[in-house]
Amino acid sequence: MTLGNHEFDWGVDQIKVFFDENEENGEASFPFLSANVCYKHNYELVEWANPYAVIDRGNLKIGIIGLLGSDQINDILASHVKDYVFTDEFSTIKKYAKILRNEENCDIVIVAAHLDTAEINYKLSSLTGDEKIDVLINGHTHQQYYGELNYNRQVPLPYVQSGSNGQYIGKITLEIDKETREVIDVSSENIKASSVCFQENQAINDLMSKYQSYIDEAKSILGVAGENIYKNIAGIWMATVIQEKMGTDLGVVNSGGVRSSAFPIYANDNVSYGDIFEIMPFENTICRTTILGRELLKILNYMNNGLYFSNNVTKSGQSYYINGVRVESDKRYRVGTIDYLFEKTYYPFMDGEEITKTSILLREIMVDSVNEKIALYGKFYVTK
Repeated sequence: MTLGNHEFDWGVDQIKVFFDENEENGEASFPFLSANVCYKHNYELVEWANPYAVIDRGNLKIGIIGLLGSDQINDILASHVKDYVFTDEFSTIKKYAKILRNEENCDIVIVAAHLDTAEINYKLSSLTGDEKIDVLINGHTHQQYYGELNYNRQVPLPYVQSGSNGQYIGKITLEIDKETREVIDVSSENIKASSVCFQENQAINDLMSKYQSYIDEAKSILGVAGENIYKNIAGIWMATVIQEKMGTDLGVVNSGGVRSSAFPIYANDNVSYGDIFEIMPFENTICRTTILGRELLKILNYMNNGLYFSNNVTKSGQSYYINGVRVESDKRYRVGTIDYLFEKTYYPFMDGEEITKTSILLREIMVDSVNEKIALYGKFYVTK
């Protein structure tokens, strides 16, 4: 399995758990692949993931390179990856394709990348000789696409990304010359899982039964929506929940932390704990800091462009207001946010004063807010 950014959500120690030979906390029966995660101090590969795997199928030797996008380090809580770097994807693929061809004597080289490689597809397709790759599997962006790249190649390079949540099954077919063991023809497609998976899998059912109590909790109905709820107004509500919980002047969350797949929620729809989890599936905790207005104004410029602010923040012309009072450069403001944003060095939060980092999950205070609004209004509103 290729590591992606969300494998880091609970920290590297949790990744290591799957190979600690302790059956009680779960063991992986397959290798974790990541050819471009290195230690920051020496750029050596980490020991808790393999750069590639080699498998035998008949008389063919197949090498699989796993890697993730170098920029995805910015999608992870900074403290979880402070000791690591994610190196360049293209040079990594070239390096390990050559190793697989020359040192491992592989006939076929597959790249399983937790990223959309569109920006480097031309270069990947143009690789020849020992650096050539035969199959390209994409991920991360949750898109559904497939095709063949034919830049400077006799045989196209097939590629696929198969959406998310098991909706599609990616299929790449290689026709191999039995004598030369080279690829002579390819095809790629995405198949709707619902069109081929008709029977329940007992192994999966057995696994789900172990977590039935959690499943039941996720399905538990909190109440009914009193209005149509879309991502933008939900993001403002989440920032407001933080502001109210932390007693700050304003709250802020990132738009990427408000998952688009959860919306829309229509008026009179049931709202469950699972719906709140889908909106905010991350283990983000809330923080508080105090910064000067001049620093806050830099952040406020991201309003409606990557960040959501609490509902007491408004803009008129080029000025921003909190509770109707204009934000002043020399005034100090208390800001509530999540740990993911707090640790980003391009924001001024960590350089602030009166810092408070809590263990309170944003998701849990969202649930509290839903319950409070239902008790007050009889239905769940994000705009009241």
